[in-house]
Amino acid sequence: MNMGKCTFSRDELIRSLQQRDAPQPLIGLNNLPHDWKCSRRVYRNGKCIFHAEHKDPKKFNNAFIRELKLLANHDRYDFIGFIFPNSEIVGIKFDKPVNFTGSIFNGEIRFVNVEFQDAAIFDGCEFQKATRLDNTSHEGMTSFVGCVFKDDVQFNGIKFERKALFNGANFYKKVNFINSSFNNAEFLFTNFKNRVEFRNTIFRNQSLFLDSLFNDALFYKVIFKGNITFQGSKFFNEISFINCKFKRGVYFNSCKFYHGLTFWLISFYKEAIFSESLFNSALFGYIYIYDVSFFENCHFLGPTKFRYVFPGNREGILNFIGGHLKNRFGFEQFLNEMETTKRQELERIWGINFEQLKAIVNKGRISMKTVSFDMPDMTFVRFVNVEWDRKRIGIGPLRLDRIVVYDEKLVEEGEGHRDYERLAHIYWVLRRNYERNGRYAEAGDFYISEMEMRRLQIAPPPLRKGRRPTFWDTIRWTVLSWGWWRRNLLSPLAIYKYLSLYGESYVLASLWIFITVLLFTFLRAHLPSQGGQPTDLLDNLARSIFALFQLRGEETIDNIERIIGAILAGNLFIALRRRLQRR
Repeated sequence: MNMGKCTFSRDELIRSLQQRDAPQPLIGLNNLPHDWKCSRRVYRNGKCIFHAEHKDPKKFNNAFIRELKLLANHDRYDFIGFIFPNSEIVGIKFDKPVNFTGSIFNGEIRFVNVEFQDAAIFDGCEFQKATRLDNTSHEGMTSFVGCVFKDDVQFNGIKFERKALFNGANFYKKVNFINSSFNNAEFLFTNFKNRVEFRNTIFRNQSLFLDSLFNDALFYKVIFKGNITFQGSKFFNEISFINCKFKRGVYFNSCKFYHGLTFWLISFYKEAIFSESLFNSALFGYIYIYDVSFFENCHFLGPTKFRYVFPGNREGILNFIGGHLKNRFGFEQFLNEMETTKRQELERIWGINFEQLKAIVNKGRISMKTVSFDMPDMTFVRFVNVEWDRKRIGIGPLRLDRIVVYDEKLVEEGEGHRDYERLAHIYWVLRRNYERNGRYAEAGDFYISEMEMRRLQIAPPPLRKGRRPTFWDTIRWTVLSWGWWRRNLLSPLAIYKYLSLYGESYVLASLWIFITVLLFTFLRAHLPSQGGQPTDLLDNLARSIFALFQLRGEETIDNIERIIGAILAGNLFIALRRRLQRR
């Protein structure tokens, strides 16, 4: 029988931790003397049964029970560097600090109904098989700093009464926090390489997810009673917050969402700040805002949808505020780290190497090109330094443009029913938003788009179904289509568009007056007058001007011009009034 002492030492422990890339220093090493050695009885190869790599599991479990009884008379439970086979620790009350620093769990490990009444330190541990903590309570600080979890992990019904630290931990497989509660939680530089789920979990005080990496994450029915901060974190796959409540502030600062982000059935009771975050795609649906919320210097590269976002009270305000990026390197890094297929897809929107987006970023603005709004009311939304996408409108020799929202693009590219009335409502709520904030020029742009949708609703264009139309298709869909004539020429809205761009272009209205005066001047020169007296060019021009402005009505041609002039002058008056109006 080996009667020597175990040679496992502090130096050997540190070497083992370094091999696992555990961060330094670790809490579990703070009070460990530099000359510390295990000194338990040798079991095999100079190591005790707790530090030996190969052992009989039954003998280990029996020895562990004896060790628990022995350590009950000490000031702490010292399990530093232990190598555990398959183990199950059930119903034990640890009334003193517990230190598992650097331990290796070779087999499955379960903690069931365990009470940690003081600090529980698992720093630098390696869990090689499935790990479960069921209904354990942690009355002191709990630390999993630098741990490596190589298999599935489940925290079920856990109560962390003090601070819980998962800084620098690596989770290689699925990890679930179910029916658990945190007091203060820290996930700094934590790497979730697989799916992580927080279900029916409560964060009672401040929680930090700083510079952490997520692959796939779900927060379901989670209540955040304290501030929650995601800063510098990266989300490489889907992340979803569903049916969650944020009682205090929530902060997504400099986060990067490489795939999809979903907020669904969410209540923000205090401020919600998204600052300098980058979104590949996102969905915000059925959101209730009770305080000020900001998207500040954020950029939406792919489809981002806001569906049924409501103010919970008068203080609920949603802000989109542009500005110059403080972390331009992070922006470039986000573009370069994107998957090739996704990058190519987005470059079809923004141009090669995202040149269009970069131009907008350089101006200190937020682009709304890929942002979709389907909200019954937007009077609580504020837009500052944002840039909307635009679409050309050709009216004769004039080349004008109008604002176009992403919803309109989705309708045009889709194969289903084209609901232009819904699009008109979206432009209407945006117009009301800008009018309430005194930004009448931009409100006029939304009004043009609103009226365009109402004109198209008269006779919606046919579905193209993604194929390139033939020459015969073009003829059949235009001059041979009664809907085309109604939509483009024979409806009051079509006429209103061509006369003054729905009352928003005084230039176009003035041009029609100028053309009409010249036309009737020409007609007077070539038609016989009622008096039979010849007239010169200047006289015909004067007669035309007087008739158009209702100052002359002696002949039939004068009366015709007066009728046309009344319409044109009315359009000009409306356009000028809108241009100069200040409510």
